[in-house]
Amino acid sequence: MKQRLNSFGIDERLCLRLVTGTVILALTLAGIALRFFRLSELPPGLHFDEAVNGINALLVLQGKHSVFFPESTGREAMVVYLGALSVAQFGPTVLALRLPLAVASVSSVLAVFWLGRVLFEQDIEDRRYSPWRGVIVGAVGAGLMAVSIGQTFMGRMAFRANLLPLFLTVSLALLWLGWRRRSWRLIGLAGVGTGLIPYTYIPSRFVPFLLLFFGLSYLLSQGFLKKSRIRTVLPLIGLFLGTAAVVAAPLLFHFALNPNHFFMRSSQLWIFDDNIGAVRTLAAFIENVWEYLLLFGIHSDQYWHHFSVKQMMLYPIEALFFWLGVGLALRRWRDPKYRLLLFWMGVMLLPSILSVATGTNTFGSHYFIRLSGAAPAIYLLASVGVWETFLFIRDRLPQNFTPKPAALVSVLVGGFFLVQGVHTYQTYFQNWANLPDMPESYGTAWTKLAQTLNGQPSDDDTVYIIQSSFPHWRYSLEYLYQGSATVKIVDVFSPNLAGNVERVLAEEDKKATAKIVEWGSDDYYVGNDIEALSFLLDKYGRYLGTERFSEFSVHGYTDVSLERSWTLYDYLEPIIVRYDGGIDLTGIALGQGQDQLPSHESIELEQERSLWCFLQWQIGPSSDVDYAMSLRLYNDSGDIVYQADNKIRELANNTPTSGWTENEVVDSIFYIDIPADLQSGSYDLRLVVYDFETQIPTVEIDVWQPEVTLANLHLSFAPSGTAQIEQKIGR
Repeated sequence: MKQRLNSFGIDERLCLRLVTGTVILALTLAGIALRFFRLSELPPGLHFDEAVNGINALLVLQGKHSVFFPESTGREAMVVYLGALSVAQFGPTVLALRLPLAVASVSSVLAVFWLGRVLFEQDIEDRRYSPWRGVIVGAVGAGLMAVSIGQTFMGRMAFRANLLPLFLTVSLALLWLGWRRRSWRLIGLAGVGTGLIPYTYIPSRFVPFLLLFFGLSYLLSQGFLKKSRIRTVLPLIGLFLGTAAVVAAPLLFHFALNPNHFFMRSSQLWIFDDNIGAVRTLAAFIENVWEYLLLFGIHSDQYWHHFSVKQMMLYPIEALFFWLGVGLALRRWRDPKYRLLLFWMGVMLLPSILSVATGTNTFGSHYFIRLSGAAPAIYLLASVGVWETFLFIRDRLPQNFTPKPAALVSVLVGGFFLVQGVHTYQTYFQNWANLPDMPESYGTAWTKLAQTLNGQPSDDDTVYIIQSSFPHWRYSLEYLYQGSATVKIVDVFSPNLAGNVERVLAEEDKKATAKIVEWGSDDYYVGNDIEALSFLLDKYGRYLGTERFSEFSVHGYTDVSLERSWTLYDYLEPIIVRYDGGIDLTGIALGQGQDQLPSHESIELEQERSLWCFLQWQIGPSSDVDYAMSLRLYNDSGDIVYQADNKIRELANNTPTSGWTENEVVDSIFYIDIPADLQSGSYDLRLVVYDFETQIPTVEIDVWQPEVTLANLHLSFAPSGTAQIEQKIGR
């Protein structure tokens, strides 16, 4: 065959292969650099959505197989089985979970390049062959995906959403090639790939609509309703649909037997809720459509804790080419490849448009996870805009113009990808990774706790009791923890905390030691630095000591008494303080360890122990103020020797005063840490209540002073080295 030489005298086919190989290498290196670098460290901790996949993977390795895993609103099976394969090789680690999904993310980039080539290298209608167009469109689309900040964030997490664009892109590429070549083998492989799509991620349930709409439009536009055409294509269609149905059958059969599993997550997010009403549903739909349109170059994604702070789906320059590509595709809608991209983007945007925001009743839940199914089409449409811009410039330049337009555009596009890649790297690894809220958003402390406990000596006689107000974080501990000691998680905001802790310890009555994990950050369990579990073990056990770590502390106790029922306090001393801000103080209980301090009595205290203080409150009508309180110790000279300020929160569920119900009786707890250098003598314990936002104190009605005396304390030191406190409840 005669060689076809380009303007440089090089065989064009060889040049095409070299460029293709270079593009594949560059895309692979870019994907690996952004997806794999420090993959076990960033994000900083194992998010509970990732950990659920890990727990299910461990179940698979124990022989518990399923096509759908209903734990935590449901999980499709593919992410679980990929995780199981990785965990079997590397053990239950963070890297083992993330590695298969990072590979899938990089593979999606290469799949987009392949699909771009397949779609644009040849026109089906006139059989015109345009290999360079296919390479350029595929390369630009895949490049945009490779350096995308959103795809980088998602690709570094063990999210099933990474699987949908990969399998959808590969399936469509196989289907397109098989249809063009009338290849039964490729059509069959496309059917297998399509049948696997439902095992990836919830939005995959919209893929049948994509195929249906595109198939109908393709048939109608090409005149395939003629009998001769039907006879030709019907066997291929039957092969594709039949193969896909067989592969998807196990999951479909599971949903037929368990319809509640099919709607498990969707029912929480669907905007078509009978309780919302038709008018609000329509308004929500319109608002979501508008928000998603703004996401392409104008508005930012607000769901920052999974991804970056307020990142757009496309930056303005990318969005410019995207909208140009959309316009050209609409203009050329009769061409199947453009029609496919339009249907693909439109249908796969619906899972986001038809859903509410996560965890709330508001709308506009626009973030990259739910856009994953539409991402390849979005990037390819932007690439179409780049290609057409190149043609527009090339056709209007003089033929003797130097440098060549192709070389100039290649340098510009390559430079853009390099700059964007560096920007993505800086945004993720330098800016976002150092945000102070990131460790808490990803449960870093829970991950480090599991790793710390795994490093402890084997101890079957110890039970760890971990306090938590957000039950989902336990998943990361359950997946990562491999030690022999028993671990129990207790909700510190349960209505009967004391009884629950007592019951947990009664179940483990053969354990010699109980260890309480106390978090160093309020966000993991409580506000106000309430050491609720430590408080109970102080009352009913013997304190052994504390091990302190960066994110948490571990308090050890032994000789835990279960002879009488556990309570937070035995009784309340009545005290009535009515504040002009609409909040009332109605009772107080003071104590140390197991002993509550009654009026006019003196008890000996260990020098390093804290006083605990329960205060009972009532809130007035229509109060939307968050109140805080200041506990202060005054010496005989009237000087403040100790002060602790905390927001007033309900002990049962951590609710601030603005969330209390009118006339509801609410308990709160505080600790009074006696300073180690405090001299013996008499002290007044006084209380000030103030507006947390304005810092303005509220005053007692008829007294009109902010400070209220709660108790008169006398501190002395016994010969044993213990401190003695006399407490007198009073005003």
